[in-house]
Amino acid sequence: MLQETHLKVADQVRLRKVWISQVFHSGLDTKTRGAAILIHKQVQFEAGSTVLDGGGRFVMVSGKLEGVRVVLVNVYVPNWDDVDFIKKLLGRISDLDSHKLIMGGDFNTVLDPGLDRSCSKTGRCRQWQKN
Repeated sequence: MLQETHLKVADQVRLRKVWISQVFHSGLDTKTRGAAILIHKQVQFEAGSTVLDGGGRFVMVSGKLEGVRVVLVNVYVPNWDDVDFIKKLLGRISDLDSHKLIMGGDFNTVLDPGLDRSCSKTGRCRQWQKN
């Protein structure tokens, strides 16, 4: 799974390599954002339905992975708090009653700002980091 591919839709062919059998890419017509799922040629995967976000933020593919029904989700969450994005994303995931979910990506979140964020070289931290 790749995030921030920064590939235009027309350039997604650059993701194809000799070891890859399938590429699922969600991008824009600009070199921003982008999420992709790459399937190795030695992995048995039968794709079913695919959902590509027009904003280049996620890609979802349901199918059979080595005979097991799965939904593959790769997400590149905006780096600001966007509850509507998360609701939209979760609402679009289908087949959860009959498929296993495999989800990964860049969630652009921190669990502990004291550990996961750094201060500037001057030692100054943003106010929200001190709380």
